[in-house]
Amino acid sequence: MKRLAVFFLASLFLCSCGVAEKKVVSEHIRYATNATAEQKLVIDEALAWLAPDVQKSVIAIEINNNVIHFLSTVVDGGFAAAHLCPYNMEKICIRPEFLDADLIWHEAGHTHFFKKDILHYWNEWIKIAGDTYLKGTKKYSDYLLAYPKDGILTAYGAVNFLEDYAVWVEKVVEYDYNYGASGRDHFDNVFSKVRGSKNPIYLKKLKFLLDGGAISQRQYERVKVILEIKKSPK
Repeated sequence: MKRLAVFFLASLFLCSCGVAEKKVVSEHIRYATNATAEQKLVIDEALAWLAPDVQKSVIAIEINNNVIHFLSTVVDGGFAAAHLCPYNMEKICIRPEFLDADLIWHEAGHTHFFKKDILHYWNEWIKIAGDTYLKGTKKYSDYLLAYPKDGILTAYGAVNFLEDYAVWVEKVVEYDYNYGASGRDHFDNVFSKVRGSKNPIYLKKLKFLLDGGAISQRQYERVKVILEIKKSPK
């Protein structure tokens, strides 16, 4: 929740300094439930870091307090912090206590993926990933320390190709955010753990996201640089 406070304070600072005509990237968003001014600021600031195609893929957001609404067969704990609306893949439902930029980036990755052609775009992603996802009744929470590996960034991304795609979008944008906030590389991130990897899947997935409009050219270049940095010999 740290970014929630950062985004809110940053927005107040911009307003107080009289910065004119700040673009509201979430102006097309429909809110299915009442969202507070603070929540809308968090959502707008988070969306601003996403590539234009991903921003446009999110049409509606619902802030929902009903935990039962988030019952999940994917999340080990049984209840998700957010999800796509089952009857509207352009709508994100979020539990207010979990509202954060990372969560929005992740779910926006899902809305973007569902906008794409299943026969071509989806199959290309699956082809690049290969046979790397967890199988059977394996729980991702048992493999938290095993990732990143095989082109998959986190254990949650290893659940299936849908979560893999969303995690990639989330983590690339997260790296871009951290890079932009400080103006320097951050080596304490998921990509630093696989820098210089001989596994070509990482760079292939990154390029796929760029070509598909899931990330910006700037985001691609920033992550590509760190992936290509050679590890120091031991």
